Amino acid sequence: MTLGQPLVIRAPIAGEVIENNIVSGMYLSADADPVAIVANLSQVWITAQVKEKDIRFIHESDKMAIHVTAHPGKCIEGTVYHIEEAVDEDTRSIRVLSVCDNRPHNLKLGMYATVHFYGQPEPYTVVTEKAIMQGENDSYILAKVNDRCFVRRPVSVELTKDGKAYVSSGLHPDETVVSEGGYYFQ
Repeated sequence: MTLGQPLVIRAPIAGEVIENNIVSGMYLSADADPVAIVANLSQVWITAQVKEKDIRFIHESDKMAIHVTAHPGKCIEGTVYHIEEAVDEDTRSIRVLSVCDNRPHNLKLGMYATVHFYGQPEPYTVVTEKAIMQGENDSYILAKVNDRCFVRRPVSVELTKDGKAYVSSGLHPDETVVSEGGYYFQ
């Protein structure tokens, strides 16, 4: 090598230089720390912080939509790759990792994003909210056994919205229930 001529350094992978610590006149030796970082950014990791109360709705391989403020109106699609096993005690959230295609290079390292997860539909039975009654220890419905007999059955209600209750257990979709005024049966 001749003094003053450019030095060509080849990276072992194809990609982009994302960190460059080389300065003019710098002495480099074989055992020196890395002076540049090269990364292939055609696919990037997105890390979402999901509150522990919501983690039960997210599963590996679920699809997700990512929106970054730098590109309003654009939606980047991703897939849940891994859900960490530990809760971050400071934020009370769990890290969810996903891989996203970044060939247009819209995503940059360190960007903030809004993530919407598209999970698998849960098997809920929907009844009118007035059909759900509150006992001392549980919610229940009155299910029809025959024309003259109804039985009290505990149910798990996941959500109530717009006058409807979404029941996840304790009720079969084909059962007949008292939809209003169940307190008169007692």
